Amino acid sequence: MKTTIQWACMLLSVACVGCGSGVDDRPETAPVVGQLMKAGVPVADAQIEFIPESGAASTATTDSEGKFKLIYVDGQPGAKVGVHQVRITIGAAPMGTADGDAPPPKKGPPQPMLYIIPDRQTVSAGENDLKLELPAKGQRG
Repeated sequence: MKTTIQWACMLLSVACVGCGSGVDDRPETAPVVGQLMKAGVPVADAQIEFIPESGAASTATTDSEGKFKLIYVDGQPGAKVGVHQVRITIGAAPMGTADGDAPPPKKGPPQPMLYIIPDRQTVSAGENDLKLELPAKGQRG
């Protein structure tokens, strides 16, 4: 009986080692703001996604001046420090809304357009202020 209790306590201890509070599991992030332009004109209502080489993405939606502020997956401002692929979607329902809550679609393309920024973007420790240029061609997504 004593051996069974010892084994049970050992297994419970090992199982609890993998249970984190989440605070220490969060990668280093840094604040990221920026502006999205196309041929010198601000791009409004674009959904921006910064996808790190590993880990969770950060997202933002541009305002009427093409400005954005990235939000990490946990709801905190910023993005994981490191190199990111940047995907931009134009013409999709705004992020964070349920289908029933989305505003009626505006006239325009029937499907959203997806753009990939050709150069990877680096998020450094500290403040990041990025200027992104929308590629000339996207794909229907």
